[in-house]
Amino acid sequence: MAVGVLGNAISGLLGAQAALSTTSHNISNVSTDGYTRQNVVFGARNPVFSGGNFFGSGTQVDDVRRIFDKITNQEVINNTSTYNQFDIFSELAGQIDGFLADPSAGASPAIQSFFDSINGLSNDPSSVGQREVVFNQVQILSTRFNNLSSQLDAIANRTESEIGGIARQISTISSSLAEMNRNIVAVSSFGAPNDLLDKRDQLLNQLSQLIDISTFDQADGSTSVFIGTGQSLVIGAQFNTLETRPSALDPKQSDLVLTNGTTKVNITSSIAGGKLGGLKDFRDNMLTPTYNRLGKVALAIADNFNKQNQLGMDMNDQLGSRLFNDINATSAQQGRVLDNANNTGNLSLQVSINDVSKLTDDDYLLSFKSGIYTLTNTTTNAAVFSFPAPAGPLPVSVAVPTIGIGITVNSGAAVDGDTFLIRPTKLGSSDLGREVADLRQIAAASPIRISDSLGNVGTGTVVSSQVNDTTNAAFTTSTGQLSPPVRIEFTSGSTYNIVNNTTNAVIEAGLAFTPNNQNTVMPTGVTDFGYNVVIAGSPSAGDSFVIDYNNGGIGDNRNASLMSNLQTQSTLDGGTASFQQGYGQLVTRVGAQTQEANTSREANLSALRQSQDRRESVSGVNLDEEAANLIAFQQAFQASSRVIAVAGQLFDTLLGAFN
Repeated sequence: MAVGVLGNAISGLLGAQAALSTTSHNISNVSTDGYTRQNVVFGARNPVFSGGNFFGSGTQVDDVRRIFDKITNQEVINNTSTYNQFDIFSELAGQIDGFLADPSAGASPAIQSFFDSINGLSNDPSSVGQREVVFNQVQILSTRFNNLSSQLDAIANRTESEIGGIARQISTISSSLAEMNRNIVAVSSFGAPNDLLDKRDQLLNQLSQLIDISTFDQADGSTSVFIGTGQSLVIGAQFNTLETRPSALDPKQSDLVLTNGTTKVNITSSIAGGKLGGLKDFRDNMLTPTYNRLGKVALAIADNFNKQNQLGMDMNDQLGSRLFNDINATSAQQGRVLDNANNTGNLSLQVSINDVSKLTDDDYLLSFKSGIYTLTNTTTNAAVFSFPAPAGPLPVSVAVPTIGIGITVNSGAAVDGDTFLIRPTKLGSSDLGREVADLRQIAAASPIRISDSLGNVGTGTVVSSQVNDTTNAAFTTSTGQLSPPVRIEFTSGSTYNIVNNTTNAVIEAGLAFTPNNQNTVMPTGVTDFGYNVVIAGSPSAGDSFVIDYNNGGIGDNRNASLMSNLQTQSTLDGGTASFQQGYGQLVTRVGAQTQEANTSREANLSALRQSQDRRESVSGVNLDEEAANLIAFQQAFQASSRVIAVAGQLFDTLLGAFN
């Protein structure tokens, strides 16, 4: 029995020693990130049969186990991925929100100052000083839009840089995970390598900060990692790398490619979660629409003011020119189309802006197959227009009226599968610039003057006049005069003729007039000289009104007044929003997205902390608990030592009995 006692005591001593070692290991790693608390699992040794009875043979260490809850740990990984997605989105969105809504750097105050200058010119059209204010405000407004676009460019560059950096981090962690799997499998036959398992879990947690992952534990102890829609990142000791390459459609944007040797798979569309998913979400759902909306407002301002200034007369008695750059300059039209780098055809396209009020905030993909071009909205993936390949000589322009653009097929031919990215508005803000070269070229006056004859005896009076088309031959045939100047000559109280005021030749005769009503006397439906005139009252036979070029009309403010009216006209979004409303809607939308991202960030941070607390409550080291264990195992060690001493004394007594 002495030998049994000694064996039991020694097993207890060794067990207590193992427990003390594990407890001290826990205490040492109380501040180690990702460390999982361990404990010793004891089991009774097989009993020994002696003298007709079974006697216990002591204890043994069955396992050193991690206190680990896989479900809780997976919850931490999932919450880590989601939080980091909203965190990076919130950070970048806040930057855009900050400068778009800035009262000094945003476009809204610049638009208001520009209209203030136009209103000032309308009130004092002969003032050179007021023209200089308008001239300067055209440049200031252009520069403001250019600066906003440059700030978006800086954020876009940072986004692409971070996408590339995160892809490299993911590849590095994947390599480490594969190596960790190899080490774990190599020693798993001897028992669970707890500290290696902790390190692997820590790598998985780091990976989940960057991208959404799913894992599968293999029978050999390794863990496989998958991303996207199930693409393998790590399988056992093998790993794939995540790389970036310029997008075939837009070389300024990065595609994400999963690489295994020579096999490369584009997984950009399936990326989600983590910082990488947040960056992609930000790029697609905030940055691109913001570019497009800002560009759309700039295009609408340039187009409307260019057209209106061209309908007026400047201080040199010349027809007005463009205030801003031509939105349909050849370079601008060509910049709206990006050829897919993988195209095999040689088709050349350009895109014009036909109606700024119909423009959207979206990009479009033009694809060619079986002789048909199909235009698809890249946001909704809905086909919006299709047309057959032009059969006639090129170039051929095709209008897409629903979205306010025209597609011109310049030359060459497409091959089945060729695609083209159409971006109608993205560059509108960066392309905005002042074209008018001299403040005297600001066309405040109307180019037509209407005067009634001194001999008029009726009550007829001109209610309004408006120039609609200065490309009409009446304006372009000669400079400084109408061709021809026109006389509205009443033959009775209810009829009138249109007469060439230079030759007295009748252009149209016997036109009907309704007394005491507003009558559009020009155009007539037959005669159209690019302007309209409305006369009211009750003219008498022989009364006449002469329409001629407005030479010397320096004090005329009719065109400046029409430009001023553009401030409140609904020129965007199908005629539902003014320039400032259009920009304000952009600021509101960006602000709402930013607030939503901030709210989601905070909610997911709370969820992450709760799951981390749950994991800590299960797996974390509690010093009070470990101190209690330390005392208990110390006492067990001391007790086993005492039993060994007693066994020794018994053995000595037994030896003494034989002496």
